[in-house]
Amino acid sequence: WYRSEHVQDFRRVARVDSCIYTAARSSSTGATCLSIHRPWGAKPFSERERLLVDAFHQACRWLHAPSRTIEGALLRGLGPRLRETLQALARGLSEKQIAAELGLSRHTVHEYAKALHRHFGVSSRSELLALCLGTSSGS
Repeated sequence: WYRSEHVQDFRRVARVDSCIYTAARSSSTGATCLSIHRPWGAKPFSERERLLVDAFHQACRWLHAPSRTIEGALLRGLGPRLRETLQALARGLSEKQIAAELGLSRHTVHEYAKALHRHFGVSSRSELLALCLGTSSGS
């Protein structure tokens, strides 16, 4: 390893020995990377330090996650079942999963989804969610 071209041409020149890389990819923000380096000749990162970086990375996931909550103003004017259906759609559930969760038939949930499309003046689930979650469908 230490005789490899990579180490000799890059790490040794940059005086970097041990390192930890972590990255998060998001459709809205692209990729965010974090790298931590130890100087050449310093002791390698311990397993505890690697776990700390992993814990940091996990704790920051919310920065890259799309919103799953719908503003209260958008829910006004909707009946309770339409609200529950819309909130379940925003959580990424399918109509079949929503039906099971709410104890309804798939047909009923499908009718609720069509009613939501009419209410918001959209023609697809992606349009509906983009409108309700505050993202533009063109990005």
